[in-house]
Amino acid sequence: MNDWIDEANDLRTFRLRCYQAGNLEAIYIRGMYEFFILHLLDEGREKICLAGEGGLLWAKYVDG
Repeated sequence: MNDWIDEANDLRTFRLRCYQAGNLEAIYIRGMYEFFILHLLDEGREKICLAGEGGLLWAKYVDG
């Protein structure tokens, strides 16, 4: 069980570092999570737009 917890923590840390480094995919994924899961509509939409403005094609489809 501890191995699974360690792997989950490593993944969380990796995603956070990607987000902090400005990785557009990480920003987009966080925006989608905030929008659809946490129902933080403005915050999520802001991150999705930011990723689209940065050139991430996925975000352009969602943001329209």
